[in-house]
Amino acid sequence: MIETMKAGVRVVLVAFVGIAAIGCAGASEVDDLDLDGDVELDEADMELQAPNALNPNALNPNALNPNALNPNALNPNALSHVALDTTELSSLAPLSAANTEGELARQLLRYTTRCALTPTQSVSVAWVDAAGAYHQEQYPGSLGLAPSWAQAPLDDEEDQRWVSACLAALTNWYGIQVIVSLRGSHVDLVGISTEEAATYTAIEGAFWGNVFGPTPALWACHNPGTAMFARARRRDCAAGHLEKNLSTGQLVPKACGMIQLAGDCSTLCEQAAAGGGHFPECQASGEQAPNRDVITTYLR
Repeated sequence: MIETMKAGVRVVLVAFVGIAAIGCAGASEVDDLDLDGDVELDEADMELQAPNALNPNALNPNALNPNALNPNALNPNALSHVALDTTELSSLAPLSAANTEGELARQLLRYTTRCALTPTQSVSVAWVDAAGAYHQEQYPGSLGLAPSWAQAPLDDEEDQRWVSACLAALTNWYGIQVIVSLRGSHVDLVGISTEEAATYTAIEGAFWGNVFGPTPALWACHNPGTAMFARARRRDCAAGHLEKNLSTGQLVPKACGMIQLAGDCSTLCEQAAAGGGHFPECQASGEQAPNRDVITTYLR
């Protein structure tokens, strides 16, 4: 598991408790992380130390869609307009809030940092809880998909799409950690280890979109052959979380927050290379052009 985030194929472990939905760190960093939720790491997972591909995911769907809770919560679009530096981040009030919106805002920043920045970069956030206790938190980078965000706003659309795809891939319906292997054409996602490729062989699906633009949108497609396996592993966001329709009694897939369920990857994406490859591009119904900034996820 990587915080479900990472740099080549970097192992990232991110813990984020599902606040409303209940529903990337290297393996060497696990002891330093604040694990608030259920953890599903076994010894085999912990022994995989690929520098960049494995990521535990537990991002709450409502962290990506703050309006589901409160219009004053941190909006990803607002976050993109400042550099990921302590001084500029201090201007974003939701990050210092002691309520649920503050918790979601800090979770979003933690995962965003792990997706965007490298392991040598980090951001710090200070806040005071309802009891008056002072908290100083530091969020380390991991995957390095947009490291320049540390010095300047996230204006580049390609960088926005890569970070968005990463955030979507790390979102977990249950708010628990499940290790996934993240793969894509980005320089920091290619080149997974032989061990990782041999261990994480079940292609779950793919994620793409842009949560930072003027019209935020995220999509996910799934592999029908592994959909039930993924759900059994508590990974529901590619194929959708199954809920019973009270009128018909049938199970209906439900999206994880704003991540739209696009359908079967084989009909939406250019074919992934055999042997653990990624989908080179995907296009959901209604999109004007294929998206090449796609993250493909694999499970063990």
